[in-house]
Amino acid sequence: MILPSRLHLEIAAGVLALGVAAYGGSTWLAEHDARLKAESIVQANERVSKDAETKSIAVKNEIADRDRASADREKAMIDAIKNLKTTAQIAPYVQRELAPGAPQPIIVNVPAATKENPSPDATISIPQADLPVLRDRLNKCDVDANALQTCSADADSTKELIRQAGVKLSAAENERDAYKTELKGGVFWRRTKTALKFVGIGGGIAVAATCASGHCK
Repeated sequence: MILPSRLHLEIAAGVLALGVAAYGGSTWLAEHDARLKAESIVQANERVSKDAETKSIAVKNEIADRDRASADREKAMIDAIKNLKTTAQIAPYVQRELAPGAPQPIIVNVPAATKENPSPDATISIPQADLPVLRDRLNKCDVDANALQTCSADADSTKELIRQAGVKLSAAENERDAYKTELKGGVFWRRTKTALKFVGIGGGIAVAATCASGHCK
């Protein structure tokens, strides 16, 4: 069995050292560039995240204020009619609210009850001058109902958009975490460990080549 001499071992070691140094230098440069890029991306993501959080808080507060105002209006509407139970109480409300702002009053006529007819039909007299106002009010109710239906559908679609945004955010967070791992230097040493294995193989090949040339004694 032919063994390599000390000289050849030193040559192999030199090859190994040069390989490690060369790879280490190139890897350090690549890692440095990756670190700068990662730091830039992490900082940009953090700025975006903080800005989004600030805007989210503002939107939440706006929604809460709007919901409170809506609840107050709804309560006022309910309170306005909760005590209107008799025909005599309901008729003026209908007369007043059927076409607010009508140039002439709308008349709600409720005949007196009789033994033969304890619940006579009420009649409403609408002056012709009030018809345009009543038309516009009814049309507005239809338009508002259509807008409400569309708004409800849009709200459902918005929920799906928010869900998809959450998916994208999760992906972005995973990318950010990957960059943070890069910043911690784990990747550099993992690459270096792999490189050392191959450089070691290269050093072995150098020794083998030296011995094959007949220099090993």
